[in-house]
Amino acid sequence: DLNDTGIIYVLSRASAEDWAQKLELQGFSARPYHAGLDLEVRKQNQEAFVRDEVKIIVATTAFGMGINKSNVRFVIHLDLPKNIESYYQETGRAGRDGLQSEAVLFYSAGDAAKLRRFAFQSTDQEHAYALIEKLEKMIELCERTVCRRKLILNYFGEQAPESCSSCDVCLTTYTYEDGTIYAQKALSAVARLGSTFGLNYLIDFLRGSKSERIVDEHRALPTYGVGSRTDKDEWRRYFRELIAQGYLRQIPGEHTHIALTKKSLPVLSGQEKLQFVARRAKQRVESDTALCEEALFTQLKQLRLEIAREENVPAYIVFSDATLLALATYLPQKISELRSISGFGEIKTARYGERFLAPIAAYCDEHGLTSRVAEVFRERAR
Repeated sequence: DLNDTGIIYVLSRASAEDWAQKLELQGFSARPYHAGLDLEVRKQNQEAFVRDEVKIIVATTAFGMGINKSNVRFVIHLDLPKNIESYYQETGRAGRDGLQSEAVLFYSAGDAAKLRRFAFQSTDQEHAYALIEKLEKMIELCERTVCRRKLILNYFGEQAPESCSSCDVCLTTYTYEDGTIYAQKALSAVARLGSTFGLNYLIDFLRGSKSERIVDEHRALPTYGVGSRTDKDEWRRYFRELIAQGYLRQIPGEHTHIALTKKSLPVLSGQEKLQFVARRAKQRVESDTALCEEALFTQLKQLRLEIAREENVPAYIVFSDATLLALATYLPQKISELRSISGFGEIKTARYGERFLAPIAAYCDEHGLTSRVAEVFRERAR
């Protein structure tokens, strides 16, 4: 939606500039924000966002601290955050008004490898290992098929139910397949190579690659080439699942190595079987705002912006999105009905009541609708 407000997080200044420009060319209202911008430009872009004059900020992690903007509808991470603390803080900037909002994270194993390399550029090895440890927890959050909310809360030492009914994992139906044979081949490769090689080498070894990078003595091992009928992407998925389920672990370093864990031994010996995710099917999610008149909601947001500019205040100071959503859902027709809408106290009803009733009345006349305010009282009585 061109009218939705959101924050897009990236790791580099160049990406912030590039994506803001791309969004503008697609018709979105977007500005970049990063430490490399002139201080006055940063200030202008931030204020325009807070006042709803700009809908999207494409920012590095330098953005967001101390901003009390309640109507952020989405937070998108185009790059993998370096740790769960940052991710938790940044996603927490969406939906502060209590309305449904989205957090979207784009993840790839390549991003993780890049961040590992960056961490080990530090001259302080102890600091580098601390960064890697936090990064591995962030990667685990992305790769495990466990409720995301549960993983985040458990990370901070809090308890959580098995399902939040809101994250992608909980809204997906998983079909599983027996992955024991693939697991045994992968674990055997790690064991044969002494837990001193990275993921790409292991996959090439299993597939019987003729590449010169494969050590001659490894070509003589019985596990060499046993996975030749399985393509690279599938093997990568199997290894990721084994790591996510704790059968393998990653040893941090400039070049990360894959190693066995105690949990892997029963699988190698044939005493334990395990399953891999075979297929994912998204469940349909019904909107909580099915009765909202979207076109009217857009009109009311425009009116709010006009008033905010007149009074030189951020738009959310006039009314929150939650109040406008209630107006566009319950369609009050007179001042007395406005008072049943959250956000309309005596002062705001007197100051803005008539101005907001006018477009609601016009919309209802055009579409043959009447007030639904009585439903507010029925909901509150439940």
